[in-house]
Order: sequence, then C-alpha cells, then structure tokens
Amino acid sequence: MIRSQNRFPGVLGEELAADDPELARTYQLFYETWQEGNAKTDEASLARPIDPGSLAVDNGGVKITPELVHLALRRVAGVADSELSTRYALPGETAALFG
Repeated sequence: MIRSQNRFPGVLGEELAADDPELARTYQLFYETWQEGNAKTDEASLARPIDPGSLAVDNGGVKITPELVHLALRRVAGVADSELSTRYALPGETAALFG
C-alpha cells in the first residue's frame, strides 16, 4: 500500500489523508497498469548479458544497466577519471558501448 499521504501534492496539487479512498483507487490503477505491462513482457524483451569487450551476447557476461551506460558515457566524454567521477562513483563494470 501507499506509505505516504503526500503523493498527490506534486501531481494534482492536493493533499489527501492516508485513508482517503482516492489514494487506494490511484494505487490500484498504477498496480493494474504495471501488471498489464508485466504480463506482456517476454524473454525477447528482457535484458541479455553481453561480453563487455566484444559486446556480443554472452550468458556469462554483464547486463546493460543504467550504471553501465553512464560509465561508458563518462569514458567517451573523457571524464571517467575525473574528481567528480570519483566523488560520484558508480558500481559495476564498464563496457565500450560507444566505441
């Protein structure tokens, strides 16, 4: 269930009590929408691991994650070894996604 009563101010500009039926209806709508999309997901649309060197599909490889993409973008931009990249380190391996 929704744990906060303040979900609506940013969306609809109104505050609702935690037990307001509108919150339950909204949660149910979001949940049903998620279920419908999840039911349409099959093996062909799931992330497949790749070899980080060749980028070929490899069941023993790494999955493309937002972190992996961001790390690759940092490398292309020439900031992978910068102070900010160190300060805001990201977990995971790198791959030459962009050459």
